[in-house]
Amino acid sequence: MPLQVWTARPDGKLDFVNRVVLDYFDRTEAQILGEGWLAMLHPDDVEKTIAAWTRSLETGEPYYSEFRLWRASDQTYREHVVRALPQRDRAGNIVRWIGGTTDVADARKAEAALRRSEARYRLFAEASNEGIWFWNIREDTVEWSDRLLELVGVRREAWGETFMSFFERVHPDDRGALQAALKAHLEQRRPFRVEYRLRHEDGSYRDVFTRGMADWDDKGVPFQMAGGATDITERKRHEAMLQERLEIIEQQQEAIRALSTPIIEVWKGVLTMPVLGVLDEQRSQQMMEVLLEAVARTRCRHAIIDLTGVSAVDAATADHVLRLIDAVAMLGAQGIVVGIRPEVAQTVVSLGLDLSNIKTLSNLREGLRFAMQSSGMSVRRRRRRRARREDADDAPAPPSEREG
Repeated sequence: MPLQVWTARPDGKLDFVNRVVLDYFDRTEAQILGEGWLAMLHPDDVEKTIAAWTRSLETGEPYYSEFRLWRASDQTYREHVVRALPQRDRAGNIVRWIGGTTDVADARKAEAALRRSEARYRLFAEASNEGIWFWNIREDTVEWSDRLLELVGVRREAWGETFMSFFERVHPDDRGALQAALKAHLEQRRPFRVEYRLRHEDGSYRDVFTRGMADWDDKGVPFQMAGGATDITERKRHEAMLQERLEIIEQQQEAIRALSTPIIEVWKGVLTMPVLGVLDEQRSQQMMEVLLEAVARTRCRHAIIDLTGVSAVDAATADHVLRLIDAVAMLGAQGIVVGIRPEVAQTVVSLGLDLSNIKTLSNLREGLRFAMQSSGMSVRRRRRRRARREDADDAPAPPSEREG
């Protein structure tokens, strides 16, 4: 589910939402910004949501909450998880909140369904009878209980009652593991526990878990073995379902992690990426991937990297920023760095880093002003060149050309 990105002023009123938000609620910016988004909340969730948001605004602590929001497409309330972090100025005052909201209704339903399914499976496993088998090694006869015969769909009169009758039904790819487990148990007395696939009479394979123990005579030679077999086909299916659900959860977690590198299109053709906290190799790579994807997708002309939230920088961090600017330039956009604190600037100078080829401005407002002016000047230049060409085409020819 796409991430709903938003920003808010220090007083908690929204001043930006991305297109995902507007499409989700089928509302205009004017209807959502400020406190308009509260109208999308489930009536029963309004009080607790406002209380949690107010607490974060008063304490400056990261905001986290869960509530139900109205989705326009199907006219239903759906569960959401929201997280937001404060952005502070040099004095430590909060100047903006950057947040993201994720629709987790489908994931919650999937998790609940999985829990119910697992509960039914446990009840089934406890109520079912384990198939019992007995193997007379010396006489090479195998006895199976009715439950085991039922597992493979074989009538007792059709059962061969030999080890090979059983072994031939084991999936060819699993025979080696089964033989190795038997050998280790019979020769080294290691515990015998093994999973394999057993062919049903209809040609399909059932997943089976078998465990057993042998008897050895006075000379240490095994002469008989008994054990039980359990049909674990359903468990295997549930494990596959669980893996699928875990992948869904991982995707949602990845969406939440994207909050650490938010990309906001503040103006047509202008992207901004606020950087908060420590900038290490892993996070720098994530920033690179997210920003380049956004630049390529939006075809923006300017990308502003806001370092207001970075209180310290080292050579590696500065190198990450330089590489990021170079990569943006390769896609045809100009990178602009804003919000460099005095202590960060001193560090950059002391490290002898060359930032002369990078456009740096004091704050985000100056960066936006530069980007918009640059875009506007480019448009005016193109218009002036077009007007000059048109005037030249309409001008009368010189007398010498008319006489000729």
